Amino acid sequence: QLPSKVGTLSIALMNLARVPGQVVIGHISDKLGARTLIIGMAFASGLTVMTGWGLAKDAGGIIGFAIAFGGFAGSYTALFPR
Repeated sequence: QLPSKVGTLSIALMNLARVPGQVVIGHISDKLGARTLIIGMAFASGLTVMTGWGLAKDAGGIIGFAIAFGGFAGSYTALFPR
């Protein structure tokens, strides 16, 4: 069982990873189009959940998953207003 601080840290890092994900994917969407990137980010988010969450056995794995998922899922939600 992991300490509760790992959960708090992983949520904070997930939200922190959303910021560069939104900025980078928002910039790329100006060139490639939002629809293509929405599909790509949905796939990447799903793949991250299927692989990262299942393989996370310790605090480092959970934190790595949180950062990867935050970057992909954050960029996915940034594309909806377009």
